[in-house]
Amino acid sequence: MAALRALLIVVIAIAIVFALYYFTVAGKSTNTAHASTITVSPKSTSSSSTSTVGIQYGPCNNFELFTTNLSNTVTTECYWGGGPVGIWVSGGITGKETATITGVSDNIVYVNQTSAYPCVTYFTNLTLPNQYYTVSLTTGAHTSSGLETTQCYYAYVGINQTLSPPAQVYQQVYNGGFSDGKYTGWTVNDTGFGTKPLNITYADTANVNCYLSAPWRNYNGTYFATTFNCGLSNAPGNITSSPFYARLPFLNFQIISPDDKLDYIQVLYNGTPYITAWYNTYNVTISANSASLFQNASIPLVNVINKPIQIRVVARTLAQQRFIAVGDFRISSVPVQSVQPSNITFAPGS
Repeated sequence: MAALRALLIVVIAIAIVFALYYFTVAGKSTNTAHASTITVSPKSTSSSSTSTVGIQYGPCNNFELFTTNLSNTVTTECYWGGGPVGIWVSGGITGKETATITGVSDNIVYVNQTSAYPCVTYFTNLTLPNQYYTVSLTTGAHTSSGLETTQCYYAYVGINQTLSPPAQVYQQVYNGGFSDGKYTGWTVNDTGFGTKPLNITYADTANVNCYLSAPWRNYNGTYFATTFNCGLSNAPGNITSSPFYARLPFLNFQIISPDDKLDYIQVLYNGTPYITAWYNTYNVTISANSASLFQNASIPLVNVINKPIQIRVVARTLAQQRFIAVGDFRISSVPVQSVQPSNITFAPGS
């Protein structure tokens, strides 16, 4: 009987120890494993300039990845159940950013873009299928001077479900040189300016010859907006920039334009024309070669200094060989011009 009592005491003790273990250790481990969000330890890196942040087991919308480090790459992962998202980017004080979004399952690169614009801006919207995604942000090697870099600090890539660009006023002309090969940041109306800017390298290629009489000359860039349709009939259209502050007194740009009252440049204030300028840089009846030579032009912004304005380029000419070409828009403290406007008007009271 004494032996049976001793055996019962041992069994009860073992049961108590097991219960304590389960509720203090095993139970907590089970709860943690089923948490909705887990951050794991950083992965090892291949170089000092590359870092990987914790994997984020959550939806890719309302997702942000940012850094202020120069010449750096940060990478993470997120999950998206499928559907439309908006992509937002900025270069911050690093001078440039490159953002990539790659599907983990299908290995498709859905976003691969580079921008030198410092402030957070809308890039594009797209529909992403159901899977995990690797998101990488690579920063530039230097800081650029200017008010915009002090106000926009972080290099950034963000994903959310806001598919329309915000009503943002930029600190400079956004995408004034169309350097991304797109009309990013510009509103395009009608068909005259096409779906994208013209690539001067492509147009001047010998087997393309997308110019009038002579190759394009004297342009400070690779892409420009134009209604020249490689020798085909012209169509009407206009493009309008995103709002920006007239922090400096001159709007400088490059232009090719006929003497035609239907082709002109406007500065908009409060969404309405404030300044309208016409230019005459070529006349094909005198010299067709001048139709491919860009001229430097300036519009004074003194009356709208520090106010939010927009640029609108209007082309309503339908005649062949009468086209407009523009680009390299920027604000400056001094005018840079090789051609004066043939006519310029200001809104009443300005």
